[in-house]
Amino acid sequence: MTLLLDLRVSMRRLAPVALPLVMGLVACGSSGDGGGGASGPSEVAFHADVSAIPGVSKDTGLQPSGSPVQLQLKVSASGNGAIDAAAFASGSAGAPVLTSKPGSGKVSVQGGFALEGRLVASVTGLPSYDGPVPGLDNVKIEFKNDAAFDPYLLSGTAVAKAAIPATDLPSIPLPGGLPGSLIIKVADGSTVNLEFHGVCASIQGDQAQYTGTITRSGSLILQPRVEIDVPMLGKKTFDIPEVTVPIAVPAEAVDLGKKTVAFGGVGAEGGETAKVGTCDAVGDGGVGGASGGGGAGGTAGGGNGGSSAGGNGGVGGSSGQGGTGAGGTGAGGTGTGGTGGSSCAGLSCASSSECCADAPECVSNKCTQSACQACGQGACANQIQACSGNSECAALWTCYNACTGDANQVYACSQSCVLAHPSGQDGFFRLQGCVYAKCHESCGAPSCLFGSGNPACDTCMTTTCSSQCDVASDSQDCMTYEFCVSYCSGVSCTADCNSYPKTGCQPMEDCISGPCASQCGG
Repeated sequence: MTLLLDLRVSMRRLAPVALPLVMGLVACGSSGDGGGGASGPSEVAFHADVSAIPGVSKDTGLQPSGSPVQLQLKVSASGNGAIDAAAFASGSAGAPVLTSKPGSGKVSVQGGFALEGRLVASVTGLPSYDGPVPGLDNVKIEFKNDAAFDPYLLSGTAVAKAAIPATDLPSIPLPGGLPGSLIIKVADGSTVNLEFHGVCASIQGDQAQYTGTITRSGSLILQPRVEIDVPMLGKKTFDIPEVTVPIAVPAEAVDLGKKTVAFGGVGAEGGETAKVGTCDAVGDGGVGGASGGGGAGGTAGGGNGGSSAGGNGGVGGSSGQGGTGAGGTGAGGTGTGGTGGSSCAGLSCASSSECCADAPECVSNKCTQSACQACGQGACANQIQACSGNSECAALWTCYNACTGDANQVYACSQSCVLAHPSGQDGFFRLQGCVYAKCHESCGAPSCLFGSGNPACDTCMTTTCSSQCDVASDSQDCMTYEFCVSYCSGVSCTADCNSYPKTGCQPMEDCISGPCASQCGG
């Protein structure tokens, strides 16, 4: 039996999550809007220099223990990397648009490893030696590569994979009068990888910014051996344990720069649109910045969220235009003092969780909503950025969040939004799949999101198949697939539902077609 997420059932459990999306509006410049008028787009170049593999080193100590020939290797690394991308600024300062230039992105990495060594040898018939290995410091193991990408790469990654070919390094004559040489082989699988992922592309007025994260990975694998001509015995090989130098550097935020732009005509075809705003801003009605704890806006048109410098603003009213305490005492936004606020509307606290603790009666509305929105903004930041960068996806999301009524009415309205914005469907389904998988419990929904509308089947799903339903509900891939199938069943969608992985749904499907088959009509 095929598993089907009945959105008319699940929507009774999980109301649409109102996450702020900022959509760039394409507008023509005029004499009154402060810009525009150039015949062609104005190109903006973004760039960041980074260290290739900072802090990567290895000291093996003397190896192997107890051997007449021991080697100590010290490996150090150096190098640099760079991230480049370009975009076009169009529109005007009053209605700016920043469109990425397809194919302009590049992540590059280059550098090398250096070696130092100490040799200890005590072989019968030969002089003993304990000291450095001259000439080893002249051996360099180099790496270099780059990879192209289409900015802004908010839903993907680009990796410059600098593979180091397997090879024997130049042999080093042994010191101290020892007849022989040190041979080091670079083993298969040695590589240095620099990966870039876009996090935010924005424009506000004439200021553009592009940020991301970089991750470094890979390893250098060395296989050393010492060959010595031993009197009476001939050449003897002393194997040294393999040396692996792991490249494990914590992920690092990277800022490709804030640029002052000049506005031109239209942006590049096929490019991605940056959000209108700043990369460090929180949308209107959002939760205040972490360092200042600005107030959260009301659920129906709340006040502006506090900035990171905001003070201890209260929580906005649940049905007014913003609570009386929505303004931060510092640089936070100010509420308009709406009507109909709930009993938690004027609380002064550093976070919504504190308000929830102080006012348990608010848990069913404002506190649950704050936790729900905070979860979505954190767990699904990449999907939000991707959707906000696509005007059709952003329009679809806005349309979806405006749907009201009972579950059947919300479903019908939502499906009409999906069909009205075909090129936004993919980003919308991915965002929905993420929010429902990652945040359904924070949003006050049960752990099992699936329902058939058949009481006997639903009971079996939430009892016999409870653990399988939880797994499917927590699977982002499964939820994305199910959202696509549910919205596109019986209608023509642009998105190809079968292109979404659905392996996370399989345990639930197996349980419904097995233990719950009789109740669910399988």
